[in-house]
Amino acid sequence: MKLSTNFLLIILLILSTFSCNKDEISHSELEDPFIITPINDKAITDKVINWQKEYYGNSLNLKSSSNGRLEFDYNNLILASMKGGTGRAIVANQVGYDDCNSINYGIGFFEKNSEITGALILKMMKISEYINRIEYLSLNNELLLSVELDSKKQTTNIIYKKSLSSLKSTEDTGDDVIECIADVYVNHGWISVWAWVQTAFIPATAAAITVACIIHNV
Repeated sequence: MKLSTNFLLIILLILSTFSCNKDEISHSELEDPFIITPINDKAITDKVINWQKEYYGNSLNLKSSSNGRLEFDYNNLILASMKGGTGRAIVANQVGYDDCNSINYGIGFFEKNSEITGALILKMMKISEYINRIEYLSLNNELLLSVELDSKKQTTNIIYKKSLSSLKSTEDTGDDVIECIADVYVNHGWISVWAWVQTAFIPATAAAITVACIIHNV
C-alpha cells in the first residue's frame, strides 16, 4: 500500500486525535486504513459471550486500574478490520468508556472465516500531555505487549513484549503475532504513522492491527 494522505493532513489529524472533544473529529477522518463500524447485533453479541463462556467461564475476573470490577458493553459492539484484510475484530469498550478518561479498556474478539479464534484486553492510557501507552493483555490479565506513543517526538517505543502463547486460537499465534504487532507500530512505514495517530485511545484500531497480524495481512 502507498501513502495517500499529504503531510499537512497527517499533522492536522495528529493534533485533533488528542482532543477529548468527540465532536472535533469524525469517524470518517479516522478510518484509513481501518474499517470501524459500530453495530448492535444480538447474534454477534451472543457469539462473543458464548465463546467467552466456553474458554473462561461465565465472567472474566478482571479489575481496572482503580481496582474496580471491569465490565464491557456487549450491547454496543464495534467491528474493526484493516482495509484489504480477511479477518475482523469484534470490540466491546468498557462500561463507562469516555475519550477523556486517562485510562480506557476494550476487549477484542478476533474472527477468521466467521469463527472467533482468540481475544485480548486492550488498555489505553494517557501518561502525560504527549505520551500515550497501549497495553495488550490476555483475558487472564497477563501483560503481553506495551507500546508507548510520543506525539511530540513522533516516535513509538516497545516498552514490554511477551509471547502471545496464552492467546487462545486455532492457528497463527505465538511469537510471530506479537512480533507483527510490534512491527506495525515501530517499523511499518506509513501504517506505523496511522497506528500512532489513531490507536492511543481507540481500542478498535488496536484490535484491527491484531487480527490482521493473526491472519498475516499486515
